[in-house]
Amino acid sequence: MKHLTLLLPATVAVLLQLPLGATQAMVNADAHVSPAIPTQNFGALPTLSVGNGSVALLQFDLSSIPAGTNPNTIAKAQLLVYVNRVAQAGKIQVLPLQSPFTEGAVTFSTRPSEGAPIAASGVITASNNWVVFDITDQVRTWVASPYSAFGVAIGPDASQPAVLTLDSKESISTSQPARLQLSIAGPTGAQGAQGIQGFVGPVGPTGPAGPATLQNLTTRIVSTTDLAGNTQGLRFVSCPSTFPIAIGGGCGHRDFNTAADDIIVNFSGPESTNNFQWRCIMKNTDGSPRAVQAWVICSK
Repeated sequence: MKHLTLLLPATVAVLLQLPLGATQAMVNADAHVSPAIPTQNFGALPTLSVGNGSVALLQFDLSSIPAGTNPNTIAKAQLLVYVNRVAQAGKIQVLPLQSPFTEGAVTFSTRPSEGAPIAASGVITASNNWVVFDITDQVRTWVASPYSAFGVAIGPDASQPAVLTLDSKESISTSQPARLQLSIAGPTGAQGAQGIQGFVGPVGPTGPAGPATLQNLTTRIVSTTDLAGNTQGLRFVSCPSTFPIAIGGGCGHRDFNTAADDIIVNFSGPESTNNFQWRCIMKNTDGSPRAVQAWVICSK
């Protein structure tokens, strides 16, 4: 039976947060295959093509699931893929792979066989969106039989086929590779003995009234500089000590005008060596300087 999916708008450069008790399994091999060039390997590309005969192949590192896990304790397993660009609105679907593949060698001619579809999306119309599939039953099968964990294929749904590209793990622009989000239930402990009822204590004093609303939990820091013509530049924005944690950010041309087309954002994301900076890599394709802006959202 197919499971329908959620389409989640991706707020630019905001970090995905895992629910409490969840873990992730990241993609460790991905590629797409195309019947137009059946002997060509596309494993090193930053995007995965889906549609017009092309199919994306995904394989995951399941080492985050503890050895010996009971498959029935996998409460939920969601596959998240990031739609980088939509060329033709439509639907996509997930199919389990029946044999392994090698990212740097697989072609359309050597692609692994696929099983019946296990999940399908709604109609996808917009780029820069997460598509979330429920593949809980498939992950339970992989946990029960690890030798069968060959991964999945993402292809167009024949009822309304989409033509689009997904982020691969080699993407450096949006950098949102596919992943599995897993909720694993722990064992239920034995019920303890009921204790004796204690004495009713005195009523405590009334505490002071709390604030009407939660305020001043975040702040936004903005840096505006010039980027010389025909150059690529690196920009950092740092959170202040009073709001020391970077939770989001972004960058681009300062103004909403035709000059904005000259600025290409190659990377926008948190600095990997600390948790208080946002890092942006931008390129000015025009010969004249352009005003660029980088910003970070900071939390206490």
